[in-house]
Amino acid sequence: MYVGRLSLFLLGLLLFVNGIFAAHTFGVRSICEKDPCSHYCINANDGGVESWCSCYPNGGCKVNKFDVFFIIDAAEGIGNYEFSKQVKFIHTFAKMYEISSTSVQVGAMAFSGTPKKIVDFKECRSLEDVERLTQEVHKEEYGGRDSDIAEAFIHAARYRLKRAQGRRENIPLVVILITSATSMSDDKSIEIAVKEMKKQTPHVFAIGVGFLAKKEQLLDFTDRDSLRTKMLLSYSELNHKFLSQSDFCVESKETLRITEDQQTCDIDECREGSDGCSHICANNIGSYACQCPEGFYLSEDRHNCFWQK
Repeated sequence: MYVGRLSLFLLGLLLFVNGIFAAHTFGVRSICEKDPCSHYCINANDGGVESWCSCYPNGGCKVNKFDVFFIIDAAEGIGNYEFSKQVKFIHTFAKMYEISSTSVQVGAMAFSGTPKKIVDFKECRSLEDVERLTQEVHKEEYGGRDSDIAEAFIHAARYRLKRAQGRRENIPLVVILITSATSMSDDKSIEIAVKEMKKQTPHVFAIGVGFLAKKEQLLDFTDRDSLRTKMLLSYSELNHKFLSQSDFCVESKETLRITEDQQTCDIDECREGSDGCSHICANNIGSYACQCPEGFYLSEDRHNCFWQK
């Protein structure tokens, strides 16, 4: 009886393991085949088993020549796990592009009480450089006490985003902030920090992780742009799929974006401001439609609204 139960247990365990293996090996492919994407079906590059639709190869952006700089949280409440997930996130991002001095360059720093360099652009000229340098990073080297985002922005703008660090002239710059704490920055410091960063780039994104991160405060650092301010529940959500679907990109005309059906790519004329609508623009796949507020009617040109007398 005991041997029989043990055999059943082992058989069940074997089937369970095989199921996990099958999910890793075949699950991604079957999802792509079941729900065809209009452009690209992306398989996770970070060990995940999910797949999803994207408008560009590897889940990346239309513009594939830019510098990207990460500002990651190393404050007192950040443990080794949370810090390592942020570092892995940098590596995951790098795997989506060609890393070189002529395409995408990566730089990073950590902030707590005192901002500290992790890597300069000139030190990351290949994916192997990014992988090697990020593997050498440990929380103990960067940890501090308080979280001061404004100080981190000012330090980055003045000292890390310069030509001496490998920053290229006339090449777009994307800055990505990751934090899980409420910043101790006062309003005046935030104002100065935002002005300093705007001198470097308009493409600033903020990722708040956990319940202590305050979206309203992070919006101050992204020029009140909710599309560039992302909120996550935990660091485990910092993955390839999140990167691919969050549009951490340089704004470019006629950029394809995934639509609500999560399968079809479309140019959002309303978001790009190329619609010509006088009041309200409603995007739809392949086109757009102008609409009017209550009390107005749409003229024959289908773009201008006039008061309904």
